[in-house]
Amino acid sequence: MSWQLGSRTYDTLDPIAESTLSIRGLGIETAPGKEYCIDNRSYKYKGYRFQYTLEGYGIYETPHSRHKITPGKVVLISFPEESHYYFPPDRDGTMEWTYFYIDFAGPTVEPIMQKILEATGPILSLSRDSIPIVRFFELYSLLYIEGDLELYYGSEWLYGFLIALLRIAENAQAKSISSHISDAILWMKNNIGNQVSLEEMSQSLGISYAHFSRQFAKELGLSPLQYMTQLRVRHATHMLLYSDASVTEIASECGFSTSNYFTKVFKSTMKVTPSEYRRLNAVAKAKTEF
Repeated sequence: MSWQLGSRTYDTLDPIAESTLSIRGLGIETAPGKEYCIDNRSYKYKGYRFQYTLEGYGIYETPHSRHKITPGKVVLISFPEESHYYFPPDRDGTMEWTYFYIDFAGPTVEPIMQKILEATGPILSLSRDSIPIVRFFELYSLLYIEGDLELYYGSEWLYGFLIALLRIAENAQAKSISSHISDAILWMKNNIGNQVSLEEMSQSLGISYAHFSRQFAKELGLSPLQYMTQLRVRHATHMLLYSDASVTEIASECGFSTSNYFTKVFKSTMKVTPSEYRRLNAVAKAKTEF
């Protein structure tokens, strides 16, 4: 099948998009050959890429994993990250690797993408008739007809796209998680503010922690500790945005032993300190209020 190849990079002057969520670029591309390799550490801004394979296949590789990205598979890339994707020189057959992508960023994007990645990890599968894929081609066609987007439309479209993706991700997670993993997730959510060990959790649920840890990583793509940390950081972002509690109070409320440790973990995940996150989002909120 042939595709109308092309790409578009946005340098938006829309203040709403810049302070909430914005499309940075999108397009349909074909990997030019066996030398094609993109290093995801090279991006100069914090954001994300949604990349969906249409034909052929490529490889997405991190220091700890390697994935063959075939038609229907999505890669969710966090910029910048230590990973790369490439056109394998030893590929099967001669079909080129064709995919579409959307690059996007903004403070409003963060909590949505955290929940999506928490549910699916960086790799998921979507059918061609799923809502996110249909919405992409509608937008792509509109750009070719109109040549540009109306003011604010990009932000409106992106929010709808991400929410549709989140619904699919959470539904897929609910269908695929085994009962004891589901019980463990509920236990974690109920103990976000408690300084408890995950070994205590496995004892309370009557399961072996070693077996549980292996099964958890197999089903969700990350360790129980990584998952618990994500829950705590997500709860912390909500408190930073919607409460007047101090960083020390939030650290305690979210189960961190000290505010210094909380700041270290938060910055590792969000790339900014808790205080910077609160300040940046307060500025973004002020810009969007009328």
